[in-house]
Amino acid sequence: MAGWEANIRFGPQAERTEPQIVEVPALQEQADLLMPDVRGLSLAEAKQVMADLQLDPAGIKLTEQEWAGEPGVVIAQDPVVGEKSKPVVHLTVARSAVVGNYVGLPQEEVVEALHALGSDAVIKFAFDLTQRSGTVLAVEPAPGEPLPPLVEVTVAQAGSSAALHTLQTAEVTGSRSDCRKSEVTIEGRGYPDALRCSTAREGEPTSTVWLVGKHGSVLSAGVGLADTGKADSTARVQVLADGKEVAALDVSYGKLAPVSVDISGVLRLEIVTSSATGADVYLTDAIVKGTDSDIDQLVTEK
Repeated sequence: MAGWEANIRFGPQAERTEPQIVEVPALQEQADLLMPDVRGLSLAEAKQVMADLQLDPAGIKLTEQEWAGEPGVVIAQDPVVGEKSKPVVHLTVARSAVVGNYVGLPQEEVVEALHALGSDAVIKFAFDLTQRSGTVLAVEPAPGEPLPPLVEVTVAQAGSSAALHTLQTAEVTGSRSDCRKSEVTIEGRGYPDALRCSTAREGEPTSTVWLVGKHGSVLSAGVGLADTGKADSTARVQVLADGKEVAALDVSYGKLAPVSVDISGVLRLEIVTSSATGADVYLTDAIVKGTDSDIDQLVTEK
C-alpha cells in the first residue's frame, strides 16, 4: 500500500489534462466608439459625457473663438457627431463677443459678419433717401454691447410711394372735408392729378383725414393756388400727424410751395386748409413715401 501511494505521488504525469482557459472579451477599444454631440454643453459637461462613454477626456484639445451668447459653451467639435472617436478630440469653446460698428456697411457684409460670430440678423427696412439702398442704418443692441444670438439690423430702402388721392379717407366730426382729385395749372404748369381742397368762406378751416396706419414715412407735395384765381388770393395750410401740427405754411397766388413731412409711425394724416379770400388750395404731386412692404400694405388697406 505504501508503494502504491508513492507511485501516485511520483509516477509519470503524461495523462495530466491542462486547465481550460476561458477568454473574456476585452472592453471595446476607444477607436471603435462613436463621438457624441457635445455642442451646446459647457466644457465640464462635455468632459463628463465623454467619460461616461469611456472616451478619454484627457485627449481634449481646446480652441477659443468669439461667439454670440453665453461664453464657455462648446460650439464645434472634431470628430463630428457619429464619427469614430480619435485619441485627440478638438473642441472649440465660445469666448465673449461684442456687437461691431456695422452702421454704414452693406447689409450683406453685416449679415455675413454676424453669421461668422454665431448670430443671426433680423432685418428691418426703413425709408431713407439719403443713404444708398441696402446700407445699414442702425443695429440693436448698440455697438460694443454683448453679442446676442439675434441682432436687429435696420437697413435703408429707397422704397416706393402711393398717391395721396388714392388712399382711404376718414370722416372728420364737425368739420367740412372736401379734397378731391382735380386738374390745375400753377405757375404755368399743368397738374392732371392734383388734389383740390375747397375752403370755406371767411377763413373757416376745412379738414381732410387720410388713414395711413403707420405705413408711411414721408408726405411730399407742392401747395399752391390756381393760376385762374384772383391775384390777391391767399391761403393757409396745416399738416397734422395724429392731431399734432407738424407743418404749416402760407401760400399766395402764383407761387408753388414745397412741403415734406416725416410721418413715420403716424396713424392719421390730416390736412387743414383755410383762406380769407375763399380760394381753393391745390396739392400737386402729393404722395406718401415708404418702404416697399409698407406702401404695399397701405395700398391694400385703402
